[in-house]
Order: sequence, then C-alpha cells, then structure tokens
Amino acid sequence: MWDGTSHRASLIVMEAGAAWPVWVGRERSGNDAAVIIQQRHESAFELLARVRRSAQQLRASGHTLDSAVLSASRSVPMDRRVGVAEELLRLIQSDGVLTVTCPGATSSERSELCTLAETLSHRFPSAKVGLHFEPTPPVPLRVEAELAPQLANDGE
Repeated sequence: MWDGTSHRASLIVMEAGAAWPVWVGRERSGNDAAVIIQQRHESAFELLARVRRSAQQLRASGHTLDSAVLSASRSVPMDRRVGVAEELLRLIQSDGVLTVTCPGATSSERSELCTLAETLSHRFPSAKVGLHFEPTPPVPLRVEAELAPQLANDGE
C-alpha cells in the first residue's frame, strides 16, 4: 500500500542469456529495484510489455524511476536491443541514468555498445547514458524454477 511517500527505484533488465552485472550490488545505494529477465522464447515486444508493466507497478506504489540498467546478452542482435534501451530512457526521470552493460564483452561487442550509447544520446539529447564494462569475469545468474518460490518466501 502506498503511503504517499515517493521512493527511488531502478529497473534492471536482463536480456536472455545475459550475466548478472555484479557491480549493481556494489554501486546501488539501497534503492528499490525491479528485475526483469527476458525468457529465451520471449520476443523483444513481449519484453517491452513486461518492462512497461513493471514501471507502472513501481509508480503505482509511489516509486520514482531514476535509473535503469540494461544487461546485454552477447547473443542478442543490436537491432533488438535498441527498442528496449529507448523505452528505458522514456520510463526513467529526465535526470535519470541508463547504464548499459555486457559482462564479458569482447572489444567488438564493446564497440557496438558504444555505438548504441552514441545513438541513444542523439535520439534523447537530455538523456544520461552510461556504459559499464567489468574487468573481471561475470558471475552467472542461475535460478532454478523450483527454487524461485522458496527465494520469494525467504524475503517475508
């Protein structure tokens, strides 16, 4: 139930097959977050719909979206990534920051992500778009389906 107080929140979107960006846990300052993980069979359109629903739910509960993280998968083509990144920029506050990351990215993948950031900066001139590349190998995120209900109950 919303108490009338606005709380800061982040959207963290992980493309299918993307690794968890370890730095998110180190650099975030205790804000709430919604994590949306694209399923392997899920289209970019379906992912966008889930991202929008999550943003609506956060706002309905009194949250202000001030940042977003897009964890890119090495297997997702750039043209499918652009729409998700643009939508994240539309959803966060005008002074918010979108950070695109791809743990374990090769130099050519980093170059592609730099091009994406440049493209987004031209399309959204007031937007803040950052890139984060980890110097260490990524930690894979694996949550087995049978563990998900248990993990959800542990937080209560």
